[in-house]
Amino acid sequence: MSKNEILITKASGDVAVFSQEKVEKSLRRSGAHPALARKVAEKVASSIASGMSTQDIYELAFSLLKEEERPVAARYSLKKAITAFGPTGFPFEKFMGEIFSRKGFETKIGVVVEGGCVSHEVDVVAQNKQKHYFMECKFHSSQAIATDVKVALYVHSRFLDIIARIEEQGSCHVIHKAWVITNTRLTGDAIKYGECAGMKVIGWKYPKGRGVEVLIEETGLHPVTCLTSINDKEKKGLLENDIVLCQDIPKRIDFLKSLGIDDERLEILLEEVRGVCGE
Repeated sequence: MSKNEILITKASGDVAVFSQEKVEKSLRRSGAHPALARKVAEKVASSIASGMSTQDIYELAFSLLKEEERPVAARYSLKKAITAFGPTGFPFEKFMGEIFSRKGFETKIGVVVEGGCVSHEVDVVAQNKQKHYFMECKFHSSQAIATDVKVALYVHSRFLDIIARIEEQGSCHVIHKAWVITNTRLTGDAIKYGECAGMKVIGWKYPKGRGVEVLIEETGLHPVTCLTSINDKEKKGLLENDIVLCQDIPKRIDFLKSLGIDDERLEILLEEVRGVCGE
């Protein structure tokens, strides 16, 4: 390691060398134009010191972006915004359901599915003419928490029971698959077991280039928790009333006003929503 390199602590507790290039790339993926991404990344690089965490770096970059372009800051905060879905995890399930609906699947949330031995509540069931997915959406309110092999084991076990019932009924004309989707990372054993058992396992930045963040980016759907022009109490009010997507905000003007958002703030909010959604 060069004496000029700065060590930072990741959410997992691992230590890594700070990379200005990685910060700039993440800013550009969030929609920052090259000049803005470079400007913010340079300011971050000049302000950090060894021992800081990835969370410290995120907060610094986010505050700088927020001053420049709110919609870009909102998209940049995606990881934190998903974590803010807690504590029940249901908004995460609904969000995943919306993503697969956008991908052309018929989706149902919180479905009780009969197995060969017992019934099972499945977070998301997604189906089209060729595929039938049974998804466990494992939500964690902290990025430091990983989804471990126990989750993969019980999801696979339930799936085998469900498949036993499907085969009993003779309904095997489509591809059936068990999924584990988490908003954080997966342990090595969870990945190893899931792949060995023929499951689909998806976490944050796993598989590389096809993680849950890519699923979200591909559909252009964004959670209301990423918005910078409303506070945490207002976001909680939206989630409690089943308003999960930024795209749904313009349809709920009366409800927004009932939260105490006046006309001036409402216009700022709607402008941010338009920017986040690319309208």
